[in-house]
Amino acid sequence: MKDISVLIVEDDPAVASALELRLKRTFRRVLSAPDGLKGLETAVAEKPDVILTDLRMPHMEGLAMIEEIRKTLPDVHVIVLTASSDRFDRNKAEELGVEGYFTKPLMVNELIAKIQEMV
Repeated sequence: MKDISVLIVEDDPAVASALELRLKRTFRRVLSAPDGLKGLETAVAEKPDVILTDLRMPHMEGLAMIEEIRKTLPDVHVIVLTASSDRFDRNKAEELGVEGYFTKPLMVNELIAKIQEMV
């Protein structure tokens, strides 16, 4: 699984750092962005295989970011990582083609298994 590149879009630095550290053991390239706007810019520039994103972030929320990313990277794999249990968010994510929806706190091994299954 070393050839997979992953972009983490997460505004909590502690969560992003811990996740990045863990994923770097398994995947070739792990990038991170602190908010939806930077996530959009990074995704378009770097074209990762998988995007892991929070929903509630400053500058651009996760669902809006996914919607924009789909315009240039329609086939990128997207997984939502969120504390939100809002049914509207989950439905909207599904409409946008999100392939995984994990609520925090995360079970990182389950997340890695999902990434490996998708790619």
